[in-house]
Amino acid sequence: MSVTFLVINLVAVFLVSAMMAYIFRGSEKVDQGPEFFYAKLTYRRKMIRTLTLLPIFILFMIAAYYFFEWREEPSTHFGLFLLTLPLIQFFYEYYMWRKHEYEKKS
Repeated sequence: MSVTFLVINLVAVFLVSAMMAYIFRGSEKVDQGPEFFYAKLTYRRKMIRTLTLLPIFILFMIAAYYFFEWREEPSTHFGLFLLTLPLIQFFYEYYMWRKHEYEKKS
């Protein structure tokens, strides 16, 4: 499995995510109950979903490191970069959740 294949998949995921965010940009956000579309969630629910999926993502990256021979230095750096993305996403969603909560109280 090459890094090019992973990059193509990541681009596809980002494109679909951007399309869904555009489609649901004016819709009411869901804060309770099940919701399939990530773009329809509030920042609090997005943060919770990111936090619950983080261990699964880390296990996937560890498995990819061992089973797909990511032991070369560029691949290892790419894997570490991919591990930082959900953490950045979590902190961004936390910041936005707190910001929106503050705006509601004002």
